[in-house]
Amino acid sequence: MLEQIKKTIPRKIAKNGALLLGDVQSLYKDEKKQYNVIGTYVHVLYPPIKCKDEVLQLKTEVPFLSADYLSFLQKYNGLNAYSDSLCLYGFGRILVDGKYMISRDPDIVLPYHLGDYNKKQNELYEIGTFCECKLLNDSKKEFYYLLNRKNEIVAKWDSINNLIADCINELSSYYDENGKAKNPTIMGKILFNKITKK
Repeated sequence: MLEQIKKTIPRKIAKNGALLLGDVQSLYKDEKKQYNVIGTYVHVLYPPIKCKDEVLQLKTEVPFLSADYLSFLQKYNGLNAYSDSLCLYGFGRILVDGKYMISRDPDIVLPYHLGDYNKKQNELYEIGTFCECKLLNDSKKEFYYLLNRKNEIVAKWDSINNLIADCINELSSYYDENGKAKNPTIMGKILFNKITKK
């Protein structure tokens, strides 16, 4: 699932333990003459939640968090893949000297408290984005949904692993093995156009 993007070079470990893959400045060095390329990374995989206190705090902050998504966060505390085309939120707080502090963005807690979806139905909450469209988890029915810009369901998965696999497969055809977009002008327009998983 994530092995494909973990092969991307160059690789670097950030101070917070995040795995940074595919430096955009080095990938687009020829284009730097024409464009102002910001030094960032194609993929970022955040280190897992390991602390029991963080798990308990996250369950308190997002009481309807599904076991499936929590399991993912205990492997990777969120990710940004293919230049933020796929973004999965992690728990953005860590315990420092007995106090919780925001350590990364985006934080799954924020959209849960501010999102429109859980106001009507607490089991439904936002877990990230795919090509700037919302990814939701329905923890009661144990499904993941992709909404288009009209808030219509355009894709559905029964597990976070299937969601990640489909999104990475969809995006990987638009990038080379080092994470450079084959045609940058089409990025942001990729979308699933049908229900994919039951």
